[in-house]
Amino acid sequence: MTFYTRPKSGPWHNDFLEATPYYVEPRAPYYDKQVVLLTNRSSYSATNYFAAAMKLIPKNVILVGDITGGGGGLPVHKDLPNGWVISLSSTQLLSSDKAQVEEGIEPHIRVDMSEEDIADDKDTILESALALFN
Repeated sequence: MTFYTRPKSGPWHNDFLEATPYYVEPRAPYYDKQVVLLTNRSSYSATNYFAAAMKLIPKNVILVGDITGGGGGLPVHKDLPNGWVISLSSTQLLSSDKAQVEEGIEPHIRVDMSEEDIADDKDTILESALALFN
């Protein structure tokens, strides 16, 4: 079991259909070496789904960085008469244990980037991930 989705079914806050499970099955040949997935708050939508699935591979996947940006609710876009575009999530994404993950996926190893590091073009998330291989 990888994750569940709950499609929106009505106008009220809790109007959702039953959770639909999604499965990912490995097929040979597959990569069985160490994998480090870098995440931060700019990792959202499909990346949130990917991080949720990758976090379920305990043997050789490590998420490093900040919590993901969340999302993944299959947005629906509507053009308004004034030219604006509104975007709304049409589903909820739930983890394999049915926990809410729309707010993001927590990494295994939390690494924050300071304003000074960003100003100095220093990627502390990448450096922390590379240190895992040394």
